[in-house]
Amino acid sequence: MKEEDLKIYSDGVVNYFKQFAESKVVLNAPALKSDNFTFFDYSAIIGISGAVKGGIYITVSTAMLDDLIVAMGMGAPDDSLRRDMIGEVANNISGNAGDKFSGEFKISVPIVVTGKDHNIQLPVKIPAYAVPFEWKGHKSQFVVGTE
Repeated sequence: MKEEDLKIYSDGVVNYFKQFAESKVVLNAPALKSDNFTFFDYSAIIGISGAVKGGIYITVSTAMLDDLIVAMGMGAPDDSLRRDMIGEVANNISGNAGDKFSGEFKISVPIVVTGKDHNIQLPVKIPAYAVPFEWKGHKSQFVVGTE
């Protein structure tokens, strides 16, 4: 993965949170990962195929999703809305990245998982970058690995 490719995904996160004028997202330095991936309460994983191959996932706390749901005016947060919201965030970030890459770019439907203790196999043969970020004091992370 080239640095400019990682920037496309990072910009996607920043652009997603620009819709909330009262708060700003802060990205921290990316770190190369091959194991010991972090998962918070809710995570959405998206596969990428076509001209770019790999995957992305975003992982956040329940509290962050609740703040997002309220900020979007979607009603009282519950498990179903949280699952929809994390999938939508991941889909939005991945889909916007596709607009920046030339050629064929396909993303899968988000797979949503909850909890920190699950057995998800990520493509460790592909270098993956973990980018921690914060929104309204909530620590989160997105991880992307493409070739």
